[in-house]
Amino acid sequence: MELNEKSPEELQKKLGKAIERIRISKNVPAKNIADELKLSLSAYRNIERGLSEVTFLKIVRIAQVLNVSYTEILEIEKGNIYQNTNHTGDGNTNTAGTYHSFVFNQIESGYKVALAEQKELINHLRQQNRELMAMLKGPKSK
Repeated sequence: MELNEKSPEELQKKLGKAIERIRISKNVPAKNIADELKLSLSAYRNIERGLSEVTFLKIVRIAQVLNVSYTEILEIEKGNIYQNTNHTGDGNTNTAGTYHSFVFNQIESGYKVALAEQKELINHLRQQNRELMAMLKGPKSK
């Protein structure tokens, strides 16, 4: 089975195995990575087992902890999961697009959540600023 014929779940397991392989080759205990990611050891091990969906940002953070490029983690089998569409010449198109879309949807979702949290924080800070400015001005006198 070619890379581009694999389901997202199969690629997720391969991704987890790639992370585990690199971690072991670097002699880094799984607990160290779990601690850096602020995850329980069990939650981190589920990533390595391919049982948990992993955002791109988490892959980047794991790569930083392992002191490798995130692209090294994303290299699965013969090619990189981000390889471009491969036109077969027979009218069909083979692509790693299923997993590609999966990962980018995760990234987009993560950024949307982060953006919403930032907007909420900005609104909270604006409200606090208004309250502090009112306190500094003191009570209004007539």
